[in-house]
Amino acid sequence: MESKSSIFETRGNDTPLFVRGLTGGFKKNQPSIKIGSSRGTLDNPKICAKGDQIGVLKFTAYTGAEGESYANAGFVSAVVKEDITEGQKTVNADLILGCINGIYTGEYVSVNEKGVLNAKGITIENDQHRHEERDKTKPWWLSGGTKYDYPVPITIKTTSTGILISQTNNFKQPSMRFDSYDNNPLKAGWTAYNRFRGTPQNPKPLEKGDFIYAFDWLGKSTEEQPWEWGMAQTAVVDDDPQHGFMPTSMNWVTRSSPLSKPEVRVKISNNGMLTAYTGIRTDKIETINETLDLPLQEANSEDVENATELRYFKTKIKGENYIIPAYKSGCTPTS
Repeated sequence: MESKSSIFETRGNDTPLFVRGLTGGFKKNQPSIKIGSSRGTLDNPKICAKGDQIGVLKFTAYTGAEGESYANAGFVSAVVKEDITEGQKTVNADLILGCINGIYTGEYVSVNEKGVLNAKGITIENDQHRHEERDKTKPWWLSGGTKYDYPVPITIKTTSTGILISQTNNFKQPSMRFDSYDNNPLKAGWTAYNRFRGTPQNPKPLEKGDFIYAFDWLGKSTEEQPWEWGMAQTAVVDDDPQHGFMPTSMNWVTRSSPLSKPEVRVKISNNGMLTAYTGIRTDKIETINETLDLPLQEANSEDVENATELRYFKTKIKGENYIIPAYKSGCTPTS
C-alpha cells in the first residue's frame, strides 16, 4: 500500500480536524484519534519490539529550508517499554514530550506507565528511593543518627529562590502540606534544613557563628515598599562543632524601630536555657513539678513601702497551689 500524507491548508485560527463523539465515562467509550504502529508491512504487520517509537505528534515551524520548509520544533511521542507477547490488550509505554533537539542531549520529559514523571533538573518518583535502615535495637543517636544523604524525590539546584507559592482569596487552605502515614510512632513526617560550607562537590564543616537556616516573616508596610521585613527565627551554631555534636541555638529576631539593626529578643540554647532579653511577661498559671534549689532574697524595704501596685500570681509546685505577691517598685504611695 502506498504511503500518503494528507495536508490540510487552513488559516491560523481554523481547526482543520474536529472529531465529535459520545463518551461513556472515564475508561469507557470516548471519541479519540488513534495512531497505530507495527513492524513488518501494512499488509503483513508484525509485533512491535521493546524500544520502538510507536507514534509522534510533531510541532513544526516554517523556516523556508530546501526540501522540507517546515522544521521540527516540539513533539509528543510514545516508546514501548516492554517485550510484547502476542494477543495482549495493552502495552506499557513511556510518553515523551520535549524539544526536537532535546532527543540528542536527553533533555526531555518522560512519563512512564506508572505515571512517574522525569524531567531534566526535577525528578519525581513514587516511593522508589530506599535507604539503609538503622539498628533499631539502639537509640538513633547511638546508631549513626538520622540519614540525610539518601536520594530525595525532588531535587532543585539553585542559587536563588527555589519555590514561590502565590495565592489569592485565601480560604484557610494550607499553602504547603505534608501528609505522613505510618503505624510506627517514631516515624513522623519531618523537614530538614541542612547547611554546609564548601561546595556540593566538596562540602566542609560549619564553624561557630554560622547560620544554619532562617525563617523570615515579611509584609507590605507602605505603598512605596514592595515588602518589609518583620521578624526572623534563626538557627545559629553557638560553639565549635564536634563529631556527634552541633551546638545550636534558636533565636527570635526583630527590630525596635524603622530600619534599625535586627536584635535577638528570645534565645533558646542547645542546653535548654531560655533567655528573654527584655523580660518575660505572663498572666497564666505556671506549673513547676520539681523542687527548685533557689537562693532566697529579701525584698528591699524601701521598694515595698513605695509599692502602690500589688499583684498576686498563682503557681503550682509539686501539686501544691501557692499565692505569690508581686510589688511594683518606684511608685509614690497612696492612702
